[in-house]
Amino acid sequence: VALAAARENAGGAWVQAIPEVALGAARALRMGAEVFANDPLVRRALADRALALWNAHRDFELRWRIAPALAASPEGVDALRDALAHDADHDLRAECARALTGVADASEALRAALGDRAPRVRIAALRALSDNASSVEARLAVLTNDGWPAVRAEAARGLAREARATAALRASLDAASTVTVTAAIEALAESPDPTATAALTGFLDQGRRASVLRRAAAEALGRRCDPTSAEVLERVATGLTDPALPPWEQAVGHTALASLAQVDAARARAFLTRSEANAEALSAVERAARRGCAVASPRAR
Repeated sequence: VALAAARENAGGAWVQAIPEVALGAARALRMGAEVFANDPLVRRALADRALALWNAHRDFELRWRIAPALAASPEGVDALRDALAHDADHDLRAECARALTGVADASEALRAALGDRAPRVRIAALRALSDNASSVEARLAVLTNDGWPAVRAEAARGLAREARATAALRASLDAASTVTVTAAIEALAESPDPTATAALTGFLDQGRRASVLRRAAAEALGRRCDPTSAEVLERVATGLTDPALPPWEQAVGHTALASLAQVDAARARAFLTRSEANAEALSAVERAARRGCAVASPRAR
């Protein structure tokens, strides 16, 4: 019904049809906030209805449902900020953080939530701040200091496009949790900083690292398409495509070879010519060479 109303520009009628029963109204308000996200007039009307409901009830389920609708009015934003800072329920605090995503004057409240006692609230705040340039230093502090691997991983993912995050992401490659290390590798793959390539090649070149993580680093280098990684990729492929090696080590070599084919297809094919690569390696190289680089080298960005 909501989708049909949106198609017919009947947002006003939808607001008028919201039931009086609290739970039914909460469901309609949550759906309306999503369907009419691009209609500021309807969003404001929904926010006014949601605020009246919010002030009349303290029930968790009801407040959780209507939180997204509140963000379209200043009074609703105030209610969300207050609940984010003070509500006893961490699930509701997390939902308030999500509802404040993209709200211009919510940055301070979201930065404060990075210190919330509940990891899920800190994660929700990090996601809400992921495109907020003024919060980079606060998110770097989370990446460096937070005690929960999943929170640090979320901070890493949100800093992927920040060149000034390279040092912290490089340090996170030594984290004890593979969750954090994997997220740091993924972020370095997307970094606009050319020195991120050296961080990844240095990691890949260390045989003591877990094979699953070295494979992730090799794949990340293929995504960066930086020709300066070719030497290390070829060296790893040379050492780890031997059919006598365990499958998990061969997987690192094959991934390095596939990434080399993306970065420098001629060099990868020359490697195959002088080696006795197995069928899996040959197939990986040809697939990667056909795929090529999806993005320009960071040096060209």
